Amino acid sequence: MLDQMKEKVIIKQIGNSAAIFLDKGALKVYDFKIGSELEIEYKYPKIILKKWDENEAHEDENKK
Repeated sequence: MLDQMKEKVIIKQIGNSAAIFLDKGALKVYDFKIGSELEIEYKYPKIILKKWDENEAHEDENKK
């Protein structure tokens, strides 16, 4: 199992926002698809992307 995968990421400006472009290999390994919901965690200097899981969403709601 992959613990860590280092891929090049491209950041491009789109209007007043920026978008992160991931390598096709990273998309395939992590099963990201167009429209996938991701959770972004900022731990300076790292940015951590996590695939949003519906089960986790329900667990978060149950904790409230």
